[in-house]
Amino acid sequence: MPSRNHLDKIGRKKKKKWSEEAMERALIEVKSGRCTVRQAAKEFGVPKSSLGDRVSGRVTPGSRSGPAQLITSADEKLLVDFCLYMSKHGFPLTKQQVVSFASSIYKRRHRRVAFSKLGQTWWLNFRKRQEKNITIQ
Repeated sequence: MPSRNHLDKIGRKKKKKWSEEAMERALIEVKSGRCTVRQAAKEFGVPKSSLGDRVSGRVTPGSRSGPAQLITSADEKLLVDFCLYMSKHGFPLTKQQVVSFASSIYKRRHRRVAFSKLGQTWWLNFRKRQEKNITIQ
């Protein structure tokens, strides 16, 4: 029977090996007419299909794949500011409190709520997105 680590690696997605700025430079070159999609992709080291999607307008520059965030970036910033404010005044919030506040923000923004509160995955992704702004004690 394969180990758990082996199973985790099977479905893993390849990480992109190109930068957004390289994609932007390639996009500028193609839109200005200086080179074709194929030439720009080779010159800047970006995937031809991804560059073609941006040129044709199927994908907007800087967009992310996957489902949209449950809480907008603006609301998330307010949540971080609130966490920092409470911490500065001697009342640091626990994980459960942060998730509870985030869930109430979500419920106010969306009429149809599919769950009672945000879960562990949301919490882990929130911490990853906000690692420069907050620390967990």
